[in-house]
This record gives sequence, structure tokens and C-alpha cells, in this order.
Amino acid sequence: VSPRRHPTMAWRVPTRRTDTCGRLASDACGRNEARAQRRRPALRKGRAKEMRKHVSSDRKQGVSKLACCAVSARESASASALDVLQWQEVSVAVSRHASTAAGARKVASTSPTSSREEARARGVETVHGQRLWRGSSELLRLEEARTMDCTSSLRRLRMRQALQASGIAAVATVLATAARARRVVGAMANRGVRLGALAEPLVGFATRDGLVARIYAAIDVADGDHVRDVSRPELRRARERKRIAQEKRRKALLDAAKRGGRPAVVQGRACLAIRDGSSGDGLVLGRSEDGKEVYVEPRSMVQYNEIMAQTERDVVKQERAVCLELSRELLEVVEDVDKALQAVVWLDAVLARVKYGIHVDGSTPSSPEDANQGLRMCLQQLRNPLLINGLSAGGPLKKSKSKDDGEEGQGPVPIDVTIRNGVRGVLITGPNTGGKTAALKSIGLAILMAKAGIPIPAQEPLLVPWFDHVFADIGDEQSLDSSLSTFSGHVSRIQSIANACTSDSLVLLDELGTGTDPKDGAALGAAIMHSFANDGPGGASLSIANTHHSELKALKYSDDRFENVCVEFDEEKLAPTFQLLWGIPGRSNAIHIAERLGLDQDILARAKELLGTHRVEVNELIVQLEEARLRTRASTAEAHALMKEADKLHENLQEAKHAVEKHKTEAYVAAARNVLAEIAVAKGQIQSQRKKRGTAPPRSKQMASPESSPSTDIAKADPSFVPAVGDMVSVHQLGNKAAKVVSISEKKQEATVDVGGLKMTVKLRDITGPAQASQGTTGTSRGHKRTMTGGR
Repeated sequence: VSPRRHPTMAWRVPTRRTDTCGRLASDACGRNEARAQRRRPALRKGRAKEMRKHVSSDRKQGVSKLACCAVSARESASASALDVLQWQEVSVAVSRHASTAAGARKVASTSPTSSREEARARGVETVHGQRLWRGSSELLRLEEARTMDCTSSLRRLRMRQALQASGIAAVATVLATAARARRVVGAMANRGVRLGALAEPLVGFATRDGLVARIYAAIDVADGDHVRDVSRPELRRARERKRIAQEKRRKALLDAAKRGGRPAVVQGRACLAIRDGSSGDGLVLGRSEDGKEVYVEPRSMVQYNEIMAQTERDVVKQERAVCLELSRELLEVVEDVDKALQAVVWLDAVLARVKYGIHVDGSTPSSPEDANQGLRMCLQQLRNPLLINGLSAGGPLKKSKSKDDGEEGQGPVPIDVTIRNGVRGVLITGPNTGGKTAALKSIGLAILMAKAGIPIPAQEPLLVPWFDHVFADIGDEQSLDSSLSTFSGHVSRIQSIANACTSDSLVLLDELGTGTDPKDGAALGAAIMHSFANDGPGGASLSIANTHHSELKALKYSDDRFENVCVEFDEEKLAPTFQLLWGIPGRSNAIHIAERLGLDQDILARAKELLGTHRVEVNELIVQLEEARLRTRASTAEAHALMKEADKLHENLQEAKHAVEKHKTEAYVAAARNVLAEIAVAKGQIQSQRKKRGTAPPRSKQMASPESSPSTDIAKADPSFVPAVGDMVSVHQLGNKAAKVVSISEKKQEATVDVGGLKMTVKLRDITGPAQASQGTTGTSRGHKRTMTGGR
């Protein structure tokens, strides 16, 4: 057997054999052995080459299998983190703001992406969706698209099955909605609004406006989806025959009821309801529910029922013919319908994120690389989206006593998250029910929302770094079936996270080092935090953990990669405030609480003595740091309030400016209207004077003869009058309306005058001095009267 065909098979040299022809056999065997000796090096070389190929292939397959296992483990750990952080509740809350059923389903099934480019694209889509919603939210009307019915209609079309009227109408609504969305986005883009992320998915298909118009003309989409009579002449005639047959059957049934029985329709056939036991001539169709009446079809009604059934079949046949014709047209454009459906559902999902952001007063984060503020993460006034969803779904939340719920009164308490550059690990310390676990979940959900393109319920500016995966060990993993204690459950999950995380991952650890001896737990917790903060396998980009071990607070002072955070505690109310104090380690409040509760001073002194002077001094220093932080927070809040007030004053000033400009414009318009009204009055007076004189002479004669027209006195000007800027003059074209000279152009022999706030340009020959302006129209009418008297 050739070793090339079986490379793993060992090569064997032929052995010497003897037979009755000893010499011949020996010679032949010698020749074979010599031939084998010559071939052996080449065969060994070929076999080694083949073996190397197989080993290399096996190694590649092994590496591929290991990579697949690593990816599978990473996906499993990431999915577990989504369950722990309750991501599904957030996505369902966002889906409630979708306008279509398919859009809501798409949003509810959306998961945070592990691709940086895709996450950035989702963020851009949300920003552009906000611009679209602010500009034309009422014009989109996405709720009119019947996306789920359109999906089933597409499935039937691909199976080459004719659609019913309702299915055709659903397809038409999707096409019409896609066309409307394309027009709205295009109109806003023409106005200079940048909507590139929304425009591209809406232009890859034809909306088939002509087909949609034919469907709307044939089917009443807005009212019951019934086929219109105008869609087919045969349908109109069939429905007319049905109406006539129905009227004849009704009259015949009323005539039959005169002989006894109550008119009824059973199984589409007209009949009489008579009491059981009564005599009746006809076919029994059934009984009433109480059994007291029998439905009988009289013999005289059989003919009418048959004619009615035939006309109904004719109507159904013609309706099916209309639907079949439209279904054939839709089959030719099924790909465009599919793309239009996907575009509408995608746009609805984007706008659902936008509307959710408006509902929770959220903001879209930016990357720290773009901000360049020396911060790695900045989430100001971050609220837990789970608690906001609870507010929106079930009314105001009452104060809960559950562990680390992070609530106070009605609604979640906002927290501030500020992580400087270079920090790889954050340790949150503080008392139970202080909000440590709620803070972890809030941070984790904020990162997931940023990866999904959902606005975060926090105030701008928001800086969120990129994390490819979020892993979380939150909750108690003890299991009696698996023989896992609380400590074993935490260790098992942390090991899974260490195997799955990368250098771009975020790790959230709850109750680090708990469930065992405090010293051992603190040492193990410090080692775990160092492991995640290191580069290489098992390292993470950022790890955040909460713990009760005070020894872990010392990591910051020996390694700059760590940061301390504590939850604030109000010693007067003896309750946590759920606020995070960054840069300050947590302290023990047991002695201070006991002192406020009135414990004996000797006991307190003995406790401080056992605690040690150093620990007491450290706690006092932490108290001073907390007080300084509170003062800083108060000053910052006051500065923010002043900034808001300044912004409000600026807005009021802008509104006042716009109001003044609008008032000036309205004043100009009113002045122009007054001038036009006075011109009309002057013209009316002139016409009335002409009527009093009798027959008016031709216009050319009126213009030539000064005595023949009353307007001659108005148009007559003093050639020696030279106006100056600021003079009050009379404008002949406006019925000797008084005006003020604003400017004069001697070259053009023109002057700009101000008439009641309206500026206009007139010729110098058309204005007179102030003496004539003071006479006004009264002098004109008097002059006209004198002219008429002189005429007499």
C-alpha cells in the first residue's frame, strides 16, 4: 500500500524467503532488497512530509476548536450578564414606544452589539432620529403600517398564493408608509437637516406609488378592507343583483310570516321561527338555544334563498378576481415590498429609542476620545432605568426596604459616576441597603444602552468608553443541587468571567470576597482585582466591585490604577442617601450610630480604645473629606442653578427680541393698510365728486384741463418748493397725505419719505410743502366745490 495513500501506515521491507528454486528466489529477494534500500530514504522523506501536514492540520483544527470554545464561553458569560442586569426589562420598556407590532418585536429582541462600528452606527441613528422626530413627528404616521399582516402576506406571496383583501390592504399601508417616510426625510434633508443615517435605508427600493393608488382605489383600506364596487364592473352588477334578490326575499319572508311565525335567518337562509309543536310546511333548519322554537324554511322561500345564495357566490367570485389581479401585481414587486417592510420596521425601532429617551429625559453619550476631557467615564445624574420603568408601568414607587434597592421616596435617586483616565479598578464600599448593588446595575445598564443606541437616563455631557462585553457577578449563586455555597458560587462565576473577558471588557462584581473568613476574603478580593487590572489573559479594561472588606480600600494608595468610592450615610437620619462619593473610602458608622442612639460613654470609649487610635483618626479624616465633598456638591448645585437661570433669562431675552421684531413688522403692515385705506377713501371722494358734476369728461381731457378735474388741485405742485431732510411734506399720490422726508436724491429727482412708519420713494414733483400738506383732503374738497360753483 502506498504511504501517500495511507501516511500513518508503517512501511515494511520485504523479508528474504526460500522455495524449491533457492538460487532464483535468493537472487530475486536480493534484487528486491537492493531496490528497497534505494527507495527507503525517499519514502521516509515523503512520509515525514505527509505526517507534518497532518500534524499541522490537526493543530489548526485544535486551535479552531479552542477558539470556538472561547467564543462560546464568552457568549454564555455575556448572556448570563444580560440576565443578571435584567436587560430584557429595559428592552421591553423601550418597545412600548414603538408604533407598529413588528417594530415593538424588533426592539424587544434587540441585544447590545459587540461590534464597535455597529454601536457607533446605532448611536448616529438615534441622533438623526431625534432630529427627525423634532422636525416632523406628526407627518410620519408609522402606526398606519400593518407590519404583522404584511409579514404574513409576504409569506403567502412567496408561496404563490392569492391574498385576501385585508392582506392586500396591509401591503399597501406598508408601501404608503415607506413612501411617506422617504418624502419626510427628503424634505428635511433639503432644509439642511443632516439625516444621512436615516435616508440611506429608505432609498434602496421602489415604493410603487401607482400600484398603491390602484389598491386604495379598489379596496377601502380605512373602513373594513372591503372591495369597492368601482374596482370591477362585474362586481358592481353582481352586488346590484344581490341587493335586488335580498329585497325580494325580505318581502316574501314578511308575506310568509303573516300566516304565523317570526322572520329569522339561519345559516344564511331566510326562515320562520315557530313554536315547537306547531304545524309548519317546510324544511326544519334547527332549533333555538332554549328549544322552544323551531326554524322552518317554508317551501315558498326555497327559490328566493337559492337565488340569494347564487348572487352571494357571484359577488365572492368577483371579489376574488379583484384580489387575484392585485396579488399578481404584488408578486412581481415582492422584493420591493419586503425591503419597504424592513425599512418601516427599522425606522420604527429607531424612533422607539428616541421616544423612550424623551420619556426618561435621557441623553445620547459621546466617546471620551471625542471629548478629550481627561475622563474615562462620566455619567452625571444617572438614574436606574429599571426603577424608571417601574414608575412608568405601575405608578409611583414606594420606598422599599429590600437590599440595595437604591430608592428614596418616589423614583430612583440619581448618582454621579466619574472615572478618570488610567483607572482599571473601582471599589465601592459602604453599609448594607446603601445602594451599592443598584449602582453596579445602573452602570452596567448604562453601558449596555449605549451599545444598543438607547439614550441613557442621565444629564449631558455623557462620556461612555467602548466595552466589547459586559460581564457581571451579581446575586447569590448558591445551589443545593450543585453543592455550591455562596462563596463557591461567586468563585465559579468569577472564574468563568476571567476565562471569557478581553482587554476591552467591563467586569462588575457584587459582594467581592464575601461568604468566607474576612481576612481570606479580603486577600482573595485584592488578588482578583489585581488580576482584572493587569494586561494579558484574564485582564479587563475596567472592573467595578463593591465590598465590605475595609482592607481593599488600601489598594488605591499602593496602585494608581484603583479608585475608591463610598455610599453616603446620613448620620442624623441614620439612613443612607444612596449618593456616591468618589475618591473617598468608606468608613465604619457603627460607633457614631451607637453614640447617637445614646449608648453608654464608657462602652464607646472602650470600643474606640480597642479599635485603635489610628483607625479613629482615619475615620475622622474620612468625615472631614465627606463634609468637604458635601460643600463642593452644594457649590456645584448652586452653580448649575445659576447657569439654568442664566439660560432661562437668555431665552426670555431672545423671545422678547423676537416679539419686538414681530411687533415692528405688524406695525409696518398696519401702517401700509392704513395708507391703502386712505387712498381708497380719497378715490371714493373723487368719484363721488365726479358723480355730483354729472357726466365725467374723458380721462385725457381731465388730465389736460386743470379746471375739469377735482384731482388737479391735488396734483398741482409749487415748482419753486425744494424740500429738505426732516421737512413735513404732502404726497400727491396718497391724497395729500402728510409725510416726513428721510433722504433726497437730486440726481434722480427722488425723495424717500416716511408715511405713518412706512417708507416709500416718490418723485420730487409729486410732493408739496407743509402749507399744502396741512390742508389735506379738506382743502381739496373745498377747492373742488369752488370749481363747481365757478362753473355755474
